[in-house]
Amino acid sequence: VAGDVEAALDANPGIRTIYLTSEGGRTAPAGALFRLIRDRGLDTYALGPCYSACTIAFAGGASRTVGQRGELGFHAASFAGGQSTGLEQSVVVDYFQPYREAGFADAIISRARNTP
Repeated sequence: VAGDVEAALDANPGIRTIYLTSEGGRTAPAGALFRLIRDRGLDTYALGPCYSACTIAFAGGASRTVGQRGELGFHAASFAGGQSTGLEQSVVVDYFQPYREAGFADAIISRARNTP
């Protein structure tokens, strides 16, 4: 996904805002989008539901806006449909790292980490 978005940005250098709406997805592609958005200094705008991994991409925005119909949905890391366990702590740390890099308050990250 990040490669396609990067190609679209390269072809359209005037783009300043990435509009997002997604029920979620995989964290690795979301992390790649986070870095692409952040590195290019783009803004993010949640048009509608932006849940789970979508919030990672959203966090990359230089300016982040939730629209009138926008909604962010954060939750604890899960694996194959289950909650995280002690064995996956390194992955859980990586899951929340973009939020830290984006300057999210520890209280928000803690609440997300504890939300099923």
